[in-house]
Amino acid sequence: MKKVIVFMIITVPLSGCGQSNQNVEDVQKVHEGTIVDKRERHDGTLQFLLVSNVEEEEIQDKSEEELISLAQDEDGAYYSVNDEKFDELSIGQKVEVIWNGNQEESNPPQRMADMIETISNP
Repeated sequence: MKKVIVFMIITVPLSGCGQSNQNVEDVQKVHEGTIVDKRERHDGTLQFLLVSNVEEEEIQDKSEEELISLAQDEDGAYYSVNDEKFDELSIGQKVEVIWNGNQEESNPPQRMADMIETISNP
């Protein structure tokens, strides 16, 4: 009987923790900013670099390293998209991206764009 009680004491709190973590992953997040760079990764993934709080004039004539540094300072992230969407987007464009909250732990982080809405074109 003691074994059953100990088992229940251990498993009940653990099952509750698992449920709360699942709800956190289902939350959608929104990121608004300016596209400062586009790239194709070595694995063929197409990405654009989105940076908050930056104007088009601030990104002109910047190297890739300078844009990455800017993204690290201003809440930037890389977003992966399909070929069609990648071709529609342009540097200097202001967009709003909806993403699922999951990201690769890099700086800037890498995320998957679920939906992209154009705010303004360059």
